[in-house]
Amino acid sequence: MHWEQKYKLDIPVIDAQHKQIISCLSDLVEAMREGCSSRDIEELFTRIELYTVRHFGLEEKYMAESNYPGLEKQRQAHQFFVSRFGRVVDEYKESGMSSAVVNNLRQELTEWIKNHVTGLDREFGEYFRHYQKELPGFPG
Repeated sequence: MHWEQKYKLDIPVIDAQHKQIISCLSDLVEAMREGCSSRDIEELFTRIELYTVRHFGLEEKYMAESNYPGLEKQRQAHQFFVSRFGRVVDEYKESGMSSAVVNNLRQELTEWIKNHVTGLDREFGEYFRHYQKELPGFPG
């Protein structure tokens, strides 16, 4: 998975974070394919977990501050990702490197990110850009 223009929301800080998340997931899939050490893979898991939690927190903060009506739906989607990611980490810790773990990561989580950014996040991006026009100086 690599950054593509279709993921761009025109909210610079959110776009930068999406790029970083996509890069981290891509690095993780590649590390698993190459058979990197468990320590390296676990470090990537930790980095992704910390980064996505921080990113989701910022998105939800912007949503709350702009009175975004889709905030609860976004929170639920974010919680789903965190939960599913945690299960992939647990699968890895229990069974080690397996094609099932790599496939779950690649198919489920990278697809989730793609669909989330081009779906729910895009809807928020459109709302937020309109909100910023109404209140110049609002961060983003």
